[in-house]
Amino acid sequence: MKRIGTVGVVALVVSMFGFAGSALAAAPDNDDIATPTVVDVLPYSDGPNDTTEATTGATDPTGCVADTPDRSTVWYEFTPVSNERYAADTVGSDYDTTLYVGTANGSGGIDVIACNDDAVDLQSVVAWDAEGGTTYLLMVGTCCGDGVVGEAGGGGSLVFHLDLAPPPPIVDLTIDARGSFTKSGSAIIRGTIACSNVNEFTTEDTTGGMIQVQASQRVGRKIISGFGSGFDGPCTAEPTAWSVEVLGETGKFGGGSAQVDAFAIACGPIECTEASASRTVQLKH
Repeated sequence: MKRIGTVGVVALVVSMFGFAGSALAAAPDNDDIATPTVVDVLPYSDGPNDTTEATTGATDPTGCVADTPDRSTVWYEFTPVSNERYAADTVGSDYDTTLYVGTANGSGGIDVIACNDDAVDLQSVVAWDAEGGTTYLLMVGTCCGDGVVGEAGGGGSLVFHLDLAPPPPIVDLTIDARGSFTKSGSAIIRGTIACSNVNEFTTEDTTGGMIQVQASQRVGRKIISGFGSGFDGPCTAEPTAWSVEVLGETGKFGGGSAQVDAFAIACGPIECTEASASRTVQLKH
């Protein structure tokens, strides 16, 4: 009779029942807040790591998305040597992550400094101003709450990064010297917007926020004024044309000069930057 070795028996069980892989799986080493993975060099990258067997801890933070603990949480520890702004992210992971950063609260949990869900698609990014010599704990979870303490459920293939935070985008906002007006009395104001210093977390340059425009025009003894908004990005390194219709709130805009003030905001997943511009615009048909 032919004997089957131990390896052969395991292979046979896997082939017949298909459950041995999950039965032998174990929680990752950094499953618990007491055993975090130490980040000791920057830029830091870890993964892909399987977090499907990670459990939910009794002192895990909540509140970033839901008031119940996130599922399949894992932990990292980072002690910077100097005061800097740092950023951590889970970009490259294949599941819906959440990300928290904080300091130990003395009760087995953390005082949360920042948390995030869905900064870049389903992935998370947090940034914070750190003090040199202070130890920070970072927790990656699975959106969106409903974790059962001590049990797994959620997770996936995790990729984790930590480095100095990239600087915010630089926004260049301009207003054209000439605008126009409509038969109904609205002023059409145009210009360009461009964003440089775009960081690596964004997938299609920097997200362009709304451009807001205020305009005023003297018609005889009366001041015609109004407000309008428009443009939703993305804001790219190449100047992009924008156009905003300003509705006259105290009368109708007409031909002639108008004082125009424009405001814009451009955001990456970490920081936002505001910009403004002012000039006299000649309104013509």
